Amino acid sequence: MVLRSIAQSLPNPVTVAIEKQYSTSLIHRSVLPRRIRSPFFGLVVLGAIALLFRLRHSSDLSQDRLPVSVDQNNNLPLGHNDLPVSHSDVFPSHNDLPLGYGTPVTHDYNDLPLTYNVPLSHADLPNDTSVGQNDTSVGQNDTSVSQTDLPVSSQVLPNPEEEDTHTPRFYEWHDREKQLPQNDPDLPYPQGREGRYIRFSNQVWGLGWGNAMEEMLLNAHLAYLANRTYVFENYTWDKRVSGDFSSFNGKKIPARVPLTALLSGPVAGDPFPPSADATPAVVPEFFDEVCLNRTIIHSQEINGPLWNASAATILQAWVEKLEQTEDRCVEINGYSGQIFDLTIFGTSKRLLDIWPSFITSPILTHFSWSPLITSALALNAHLIHPALYSATPSDFTPSSHPTPLSGLLALHIRRGDYLEHCNVIANWSASFMGFNEFPELPDRFSPPAVPNWGSAPPEELARYRAHCSPEIEQIVARVREVRVSILPTTRLTRLYVLTNGRADWVQELRFALQEDARREGLDEWERIGTSRDLRLTVEQRHNSHAVDMAVAQRAEVFIGTGFSSMTSNPVMLRAAQGFDWNKTRFW
Repeated sequence: MVLRSIAQSLPNPVTVAIEKQYSTSLIHRSVLPRRIRSPFFGLVVLGAIALLFRLRHSSDLSQDRLPVSVDQNNNLPLGHNDLPVSHSDVFPSHNDLPLGYGTPVTHDYNDLPLTYNVPLSHADLPNDTSVGQNDTSVGQNDTSVSQTDLPVSSQVLPNPEEEDTHTPRFYEWHDREKQLPQNDPDLPYPQGREGRYIRFSNQVWGLGWGNAMEEMLLNAHLAYLANRTYVFENYTWDKRVSGDFSSFNGKKIPARVPLTALLSGPVAGDPFPPSADATPAVVPEFFDEVCLNRTIIHSQEINGPLWNASAATILQAWVEKLEQTEDRCVEINGYSGQIFDLTIFGTSKRLLDIWPSFITSPILTHFSWSPLITSALALNAHLIHPALYSATPSDFTPSSHPTPLSGLLALHIRRGDYLEHCNVIANWSASFMGFNEFPELPDRFSPPAVPNWGSAPPEELARYRAHCSPEIEQIVARVREVRVSILPTTRLTRLYVLTNGRADWVQELRFALQEDARREGLDEWERIGTSRDLRLTVEQRHNSHAVDMAVAQRAEVFIGTGFSSMTSNPVMLRAAQGFDWNKTRFW
C-alpha cells in the first residue's frame, strides 16, 4: 500500500497527439486498465531507481572507476584483476594470476554435501590450538597471562563468527592485531614514538595469496636488514571498496584478511628470536599514530635504474637507501610499483641470488602458519595425515626442523580457468616460477629456444598444458612414475590433492588413481583426501589456500605446478626445512 500511494503521487503519463491517423483496427490499445496505469508505471520507475542505486553501490566497481596505480616500467595499471589485458600480457614471465586457485576463495562449495557448508562451533576445534591438545600450560582456562601479551602464534583462537556465516569480517582478528603489545607509543627506544619504521603501502593487491605472501616475506626481510620495524598489512583482495566485502567470479568474499589469520612469525608481529636483535612488526594504525611526519619514497627512485637487476642487487640498493634516510618513518608510495614485483618472482635468473641472504633471515627461519590454519589441519587430520591431529604453528617453522608427513604424497592441480591460462603462458614462452627452479631440483622445464611471441603452435600448447594443468591420464601416469621411482627408500600410502577442480572431476581423479594402483600391482592408497573434503569454519574456508599450502610444505613428497606461486611458496619452505630435493617434483 505504501508503494502504491507513492506511485499514485507520480505524474500521469503524458499523452502526445499524433498527426498521422491510423485505422481503428491498428490503434495500439494498452493491455492495462486505465485505473491502474499510474500505479504500474510508478512502480516501474521506483524499480529502476532501486536498480541504479544497487549498481552504484556494488562492490564490483566498473573499470572506468578504478584508481590508477602505475608501474613506471610498463606504464600500465597494476593491481587490478579485471583489466582488459591479463597480467600475463603485461608480465609474460608472471605465472600466477587470479584465475580461481590461489585467490581468497579457492573452492566452489555449492555442490558439496551440506555439512561442509556449515561453520563449525568453537567446541569442534581443538581445545587449545596454540600448544597442542595435550599441553595445558597455556590453555583457554589459563588466566595467568593476558592473551594480548602472548605472541600471535600462542593465542587462543577467537570464536568463529556467527553473523553472515558465508563471508567473515574478521573483526576480532583485526582488534587483536591492534592490541599487540608492540603497538604502544610509550615504549622506549627502539620502539614506540622513537622507533624507526617502514611501511610498504605499495604492497600488491588483487592477486592470489601466493603472490602476496612471497612479496610480504621479502619486504619484511628488507626491513629486517635495514634495521627498521616492519609494518605488516592485511592480505588485500580489493583496495577499491571501503566496506568489508568484495566479489570474485560473482561470489561475495572478504575484501581483506588480517595477516595474523594467515601467518605467524616475525612477519606477522610475533617476536624475533633473541639473536636477531630486532623489534616486532606493528600495524598500520600504530604507524600512522607515531609517524605523523614521514619520508615517502617512490619505488622507481631505486628500481627504475635497476629495471632488470637481480633480487639481491635490488635488496642491497634498498638497504643502502634506507640506512642513508635519517627520518625514522619511511613509507613506500602506495601508487608506485612493487619493489619485488612479478617479473622478479617469475624467473630464477632474477630471484635466486637472494636465497643465501633469505634462508638465514629470521623472517624465513621463524616463519609459520597462523593458529587458524593449523587448527584446520588438526580438525582434518583424518583426511590428510594422522600426525596433524596435534598440529601447532611451531610444527611448520623451518628452524624447528619439522619432519615430513611420512607416506604422504601431495599433488597441486589447478583447474577451472587455469586451462586458458596455460595457453597464455605458452604463448609467451614462460618459464617456471623462480623458486621452482632451484638448481638442486630434479625436474626441469625449458621454454622454447625461439620465443612464441604471443602465438604458440599447437604442439607447444600441448607441451605446456601437460606441465601446467595435466589431464587425468597424465596425472595418473606421473603419480605412478614418481611413486615407483622412490619405492626403494620411501613407501607412499596416502594422497592429498590441492585443487580447485569441480567435485565430479575430483571424484573421477580419485577413482583413476586408485584403479591404477590396483592395475599396476602397487598398494592401494589408504586414503585419498582433497581440498573438496575439508571441514572448515567460515574463517578457515576463506583461507583454505593456506591450509593446502601447509600440507604441501610438510608432505613427504610433493608434485606441484611449476608455473604457480601456490606451488613455489611450499617449494621455498621445503628448501628452507632441508627436505630431500628429490622429493619435490613437478608435472
